[in-house]
Amino acid sequence: MLVPVEVCGNTYPFRHILSSKFGLKWRRADSCFSSRMEATSPTLRRLAEYCNEFRLTLRVNGVATSGARGKAGNGSSERTSDDFDLFILDLENEGGDENIPGKIGGLPPAPGPEKELTLVHKNIAVCPADIPNFDVKPWFEETRFPEPRTEQAQVLPAIIEAIHEGYENIIVECPTGSGKSALSMMIPKMLDSDAYISTHLKGLQAQYMREMPFMRSVMGRGNYSCKLRVPAGLRNVEFADNALSLHHAGHEDTSIEPPKAHLAPCRTCGPKFKCDYKPAVKEGRYDWNTDPDKLCDYFGALAAAQRSRYFISNNYYLMGLGSAGEAMLPTRDLLICDEAHHLPDALAGFYATDISQRNLERMLGIPSFEDITKSGDDAMSKNRQRMLNPWTPSNTGWGFPQVPSIKVDTNDRVREIGSKVWVAYITQLRKEVTKRIEQEKYEEKDLAYAYNFVHKLLKLEVELEGNHLNWVWSKDDEEDPIFVSFKPLDVGEDAHDILLRMGRQRVFMSATIPSPEVFMRELGLERDKTVIIRVTYSSFPTGNRPIVTTIKGGRMSYSGRSDDSFTETAQAILQIMDLHPKEKGMILPYTNEIESRLLEEIERLDKDAFQRILTHGKDAGEREEVLEEFEISPTPDVLMSTYTNQGYDGKHCGFAIICKLPFPPLGDVRTAKKMKKDAEWYKSETAGALVQMCGRVVRSKDDSGITYIVDPTFDFHYNKGFENQPLKNYFPPYINEAVM
Repeated sequence: MLVPVEVCGNTYPFRHILSSKFGLKWRRADSCFSSRMEATSPTLRRLAEYCNEFRLTLRVNGVATSGARGKAGNGSSERTSDDFDLFILDLENEGGDENIPGKIGGLPPAPGPEKELTLVHKNIAVCPADIPNFDVKPWFEETRFPEPRTEQAQVLPAIIEAIHEGYENIIVECPTGSGKSALSMMIPKMLDSDAYISTHLKGLQAQYMREMPFMRSVMGRGNYSCKLRVPAGLRNVEFADNALSLHHAGHEDTSIEPPKAHLAPCRTCGPKFKCDYKPAVKEGRYDWNTDPDKLCDYFGALAAAQRSRYFISNNYYLMGLGSAGEAMLPTRDLLICDEAHHLPDALAGFYATDISQRNLERMLGIPSFEDITKSGDDAMSKNRQRMLNPWTPSNTGWGFPQVPSIKVDTNDRVREIGSKVWVAYITQLRKEVTKRIEQEKYEEKDLAYAYNFVHKLLKLEVELEGNHLNWVWSKDDEEDPIFVSFKPLDVGEDAHDILLRMGRQRVFMSATIPSPEVFMRELGLERDKTVIIRVTYSSFPTGNRPIVTTIKGGRMSYSGRSDDSFTETAQAILQIMDLHPKEKGMILPYTNEIESRLLEEIERLDKDAFQRILTHGKDAGEREEVLEEFEISPTPDVLMSTYTNQGYDGKHCGFAIICKLPFPPLGDVRTAKKMKKDAEWYKSETAGALVQMCGRVVRSKDDSGITYIVDPTFDFHYNKGFENQPLKNYFPPYINEAVM
């Protein structure tokens, strides 16, 4: 059923999006944008979300609605994990460079990489009284950011000058609320350049695309369908060639459903299969100037994104594509990384690999405990035991080889021998899974997993063989391990090839770069080709964001906590909740164990207060439902969550409680070895995480909220610290001025 739809309010900054993306027309007589839409259409749902996001008034059939966030009860339970992917896919055929609002270019071009320049490392401090070198306002006009914020007006000229001077790396530290998404849009627009924009999470990627739908993105292959009607995972080149001919002739076998692109013959048949729906290859690179309409859905989306000024994606997807080199993602003028403090961990996570008994059961057909319990078959149990015997080159078991976990003091010779054993095991495991793929032993639901597993094993095999001293491995149990985890120590040598080479010049933006020196070392950035721009102030009034440290809980360190410690921390939390009886709040416990123990203790001490507390499990769908309920409910709930330590927008909260200083766990061998090698890295990681936690509840100039740090060791670490290196030396000035 078609219903009349109207959007009113401050629509001028959003006029291009309302007309081009949502198909609304300006109705001068009523001062609103209007159209007619299907009442249950996805477009209307996304319009409601958009209006709610930017505080526009949406009227459907004459009735005002607050948009998606205001619907308490209808729809939140229907949300699926595919919503984001569907949102991106919906935008892929909309927008484009012709819809970029406002002025483009007008500045001298940045120097090319071939130009030799003598550069010197620079630190630039941006203070409130600084006068910008030129006015950036003309580039903001007619956009959804009609006026530059003070920080933007000061920082943008400094970034542009650094790019023009030829610096390859520009590290920008600017506080929460300074508008980093606007900076990401303005830099390429002002320079008339193209850019990859990298975000830490899919959610931030979606936020960018809601605000600026002219940006283009691509999802994983599994979200697209192949054009050919062939079985998923087909490996027969002759069959694939015949299916391609039938498709062109219009005589396809309609009884076969097209596979998803990640199991299409272009992926599974190897280079002998030449698909007409892939871009042509010129000099080892895809020709992204090919008309997207002449390509399959996946490569069409990639071609459209490559032809856009803005190609936006999250770190992990960009790194995955980037590992294929210039063929998939040719170098652009710029790479802009938002929330850049996450990059070192993202790169380490991209290489890190876990192998578990669940993997082995799924890939090798080993009976699981569930299978054995259901069947009661003793022979099946014995078969499992035989197949999971510890691997050696001479036996048939696939259990993990008896190689001890790496410790901080493990010597290099033991690491060398252990890595050779692991390489032999991983190589044999990879070959076995590959053989099973070739023998078509996997059902479709497991086939994509098998391909990814083989790829993961091959990558690990190469890394361990090439530089075993850069890797650590640890088992969950030395005697009877369920999984083994492999992690790289340093990623600086790989950062360029896997991500940084995507931009001839790179802009790294974050609210928190506690030690730029550590950041440069972690990413392998050349110091003399790097400039650091730091905003030394916050436009948020200090009185709106106090950090209170006078209410003390118990020690929460792993070695120092006890039953009494949890009681003391729970009492501190209850005292703070009593101070805010009518406000929402957040409790940041830092670890799952602390969260569980504190919940038990709070329930024991005060059952009424316990009823205010919301928690969630690890399932993403459940978590999003709880977070949505927390945001829209009128009651003064208090959310306890380890997920919301960083990145969560808690502007609807009046307070946040930090239970423990976020020191990286020294029980993790990678952390322990990195700290031993670089003590400043450990301090920087802690300070960065703590600054992020302190920024959860005050997200704009108009917000106000109190952050409580109840860890009793805070005073020592903040003012003195180990080796006389206090945490306050790593905090931005505007954070230090808020500490009470």
